[in-house]
Amino acid sequence: MRSLWRRRTALLVFALFLAVVPMPVAAANPVTTAPRERAEQIVAALAQAGDPAQAFQQLSAEEQQLVRDYLSMERTTITIGRPAAVSNPRNQFASTTGICWEVGVLLVGRNAFGVALWEYNVVLFWCSDGATIINYSSRSRGSVLMPFWQFFGDIAQNTVGGNGYNFVRHFRQGHFALCLTSQFGCVNHSYP
Repeated sequence: MRSLWRRRTALLVFALFLAVVPMPVAAANPVTTAPRERAEQIVAALAQAGDPAQAFQQLSAEEQQLVRDYLSMERTTITIGRPAAVSNPRNQFASTTGICWEVGVLLVGRNAFGVALWEYNVVLFWCSDGATIINYSSRSRGSVLMPFWQFFGDIAQNTVGGNGYNFVRHFRQGHFALCLTSQFGCVNHSYP
């Protein structure tokens, strides 16, 4: 009789143990999204929002950090074109009697995944009579490719040589910044 009570007690304790202690269940692997894909989805949703800054503030702290990491510039790639002979575009210089050349420089700000965040394009144009530069000009264009990035325009430029010289050296600098919310201002400034 004692052994019967022991067995019943052991079974009761075992049943209670099974009821109280959670057992692992062989469930299908949950669908997870890689950080890059998740960040891209969130950024795309923010870009479609009527007020992206307000939508950003409504994200969880983890999602906000993911967006900041995705939109932060990690490196700049530079592509320098080869000078090419061109005709006087749109009759830019009325009295050009020589060969004209054009060269472009493209700087692209990229995030850690290599995704382009902004572009800064500088084009130099000059005409020469074979000995000296007759006419010279330059132009730049900044383009933002991701939400929250802003282009504040050219902040500096300098030219050495140019008209009347046999060389030209041109420097131009723009200003981009990541401006997530008005509360924190702009961060991650870049000056290509």
